Amino acid sequence: MGTPGQDHQDVGAAVELWIVDAERAFVGAAPPPPLSSTVLALARRAADDASVQTRDVQLSAGRNGATVAVRLVARPALGGVVAVASLPLAAPLQPENLVSLFELVMQATRDAVWDWNVAAGKHWWNQQQYAMLGYDPQFTHASHEAWESRIHPDDRARVRLHLEESIASGATLWQCEYRFTRADDGSVRVALERGCIERDEQGQLARMGGVMTDITAEREATAALRASEERFREMTNAIEHLFWVANPEGTEALYVSPAYERIWGRSCESVYRDAMSFVNAIHEDDRERMLARLPLQREGTYDEAYRIRRPDGTIVWIRSRAFPIRDSSGNVVRVAGIAMDITAQRRLEQQLAQAQRLESIGRLAGGIAHDFNNLLTIILSSVDMHLLGEPPSDALREDLAAIKDAGLRAAMLTSQLLSFARRQPLAPALLDLAEVARQTQQLLHRVIGEHVVLHTVLDREPCTVVADRAQLEQVLVNLVINARDAMPNGGRLSIEVRNVSVGLPGSEPALRRAEVAPGQYVLLSVSDTGAGISSEVLPHVFEPFFTTKRLGEGTGLGLATCYGIVQQAGGAILVDTEIGAGTTFTILLPGAKAERAEPSTRQPTSNVSGGTETLLFVEDDPGVRRVGVQILVAHGYRVLSAESGAEALDILGAHAGPLQLLVTDVVMQGLSGPELACRLRASQPNLRVLYCSGYTEDSVARQSGLPPRTGFLPKPYTRETLLAKIRAVLDTDR
Repeated sequence: MGTPGQDHQDVGAAVELWIVDAERAFVGAAPPPPLSSTVLALARRAADDASVQTRDVQLSAGRNGATVAVRLVARPALGGVVAVASLPLAAPLQPENLVSLFELVMQATRDAVWDWNVAAGKHWWNQQQYAMLGYDPQFTHASHEAWESRIHPDDRARVRLHLEESIASGATLWQCEYRFTRADDGSVRVALERGCIERDEQGQLARMGGVMTDITAEREATAALRASEERFREMTNAIEHLFWVANPEGTEALYVSPAYERIWGRSCESVYRDAMSFVNAIHEDDRERMLARLPLQREGTYDEAYRIRRPDGTIVWIRSRAFPIRDSSGNVVRVAGIAMDITAQRRLEQQLAQAQRLESIGRLAGGIAHDFNNLLTIILSSVDMHLLGEPPSDALREDLAAIKDAGLRAAMLTSQLLSFARRQPLAPALLDLAEVARQTQQLLHRVIGEHVVLHTVLDREPCTVVADRAQLEQVLVNLVINARDAMPNGGRLSIEVRNVSVGLPGSEPALRRAEVAPGQYVLLSVSDTGAGISSEVLPHVFEPFFTTKRLGEGTGLGLATCYGIVQQAGGAILVDTEIGAGTTFTILLPGAKAERAEPSTRQPTSNVSGGTETLLFVEDDPGVRRVGVQILVAHGYRVLSAESGAEALDILGAHAGPLQLLVTDVVMQGLSGPELACRLRASQPNLRVLYCSGYTEDSVARQSGLPPRTGFLPKPYTRETLLAKIRAVLDTDR
């Protein structure tokens, strides 16, 4: 074809063919300008209308100014491809030549192309159609039956019905996706087939032409992507932490896992609408700091802990980390992050810190009480000895009695310190805690006064525990006094005792936070309707000497004593409080297996008389040793004394007479009291032993049942308690 500036070319029998792709660009050869713009415009119209388009143009035939009339014919094909041919009007092509031209064009595409001339009863396939269906052109002729036989049996009826409905409906286009089976290897593939429907003047089907595209790879990729997305959703749904992806600026949320709704208490949709909406939930005391740290997400150094406030007012601790995602050039294209609810972890950390703090204070308190008990033993015993020799009317006797009374009150304080430090020797027994509460009610009424109403809910079933009755009563009285003081203007005080389970199926959710082993427990709760405990005071309520009362109104040992007693019994104590509504202290003690346990009764006053037996008194504190020997000698005993276990062995080695009783401190340097007793009993199996101690890490004071012919006397002791205990051990039949 000639163009201006080119040599003359005979176009009388020449035909030109161009292929235009979906992007409206020529594939291979292109016509010279200005014809190229005309061809592209015609191809665009053919693709948009999905129909054959024609246009007649005049082209220059050479330098002499001659022109030739040419008809441009644009026919749309599959995938947006358009074939455009130029047909000289002076020498129109015969139909068979047009078919050859069309076949030549169709070989240029990678899709399978077919033509079904219904009127003529002819089918035509390009080479790709044969290859796609797995046919050999030498043995298989193009036909409707050959095509339909390759459709998967499960899809064949559906495809046939769809094609028939499209033809009957008057549609000009038909499109269907289905599976087909290749004839050569039997493999199953997926096809997307599209065809143009031409009709005759009566509207009947005259011809169809179309394209068959193998989309197996695309469908497999889509299925793999869908499966990958499903696995991703399952993973993110299963992960209890929040996972998110955002654009580098943080202004658009690309993905937010469902955990956001559980942790934040807000919808994921709210973040998709406004990626920064999560900031509104950050606690006001942490918000400014977090906003300043957000740019670190792009740098990979973002690792922050902060608080959020859920819509219901709950405070949740969050730990959030973020990492940049970079492309091959190192540019940040996305930011991914994870956020975890660490509220339980923070609570455990706080509880551990408090437990460690209380343990340290307890060790200090226990050590002080031990030394103080030795001093009190000397004071009380010395006062007792002086009181024996003073007439009842003497003024000195009154002073001595006052000293003794002060010493006994000091001994009570040290007892509370030892209870807090969990060093207090116990006398455990099977007790029904509900029965203990019933028998204590009269005392409690006197304690709380008339302005407080006492309400009790006590389980009728046995609430059996193994505990020291005196300590249980002390815990109950201390909690009641604490509740009374919280209601200076009166109120309601409730005491409840019942059996519960913790950490087992069906257990009460409110008790899950108790740090105890799963099992059966007895619950004791004391509730008041007072002012409640502030968040600043709450962490310190169990610390010894901590009090919010005015000077002189309290020692600060009441709740500390309760804490120590409960811990020593293997239980837990919980606090629930609300400002203006009141406070509830809940105690959980391990339940004991017993049908019913009656509360133990107080031991009767023992005999304080002396004796004539020979005793070995071993005590490393000189003052305690001196006053102890003085008391025993004054009451008729023959006494050998030593300041250590080694000295005691030496003394007994030189002693030729009998020895009826060993009175020894438990904790001593070198040989301890129990070790000394073991040495002596090796040669004297029937030797009786009385252990004395202010407190001990050893197991002697904690044993619920001591060995035969063995007793324990806690310090500080008085003349009466020392003599009574010695007499009891000497006179026992065991």
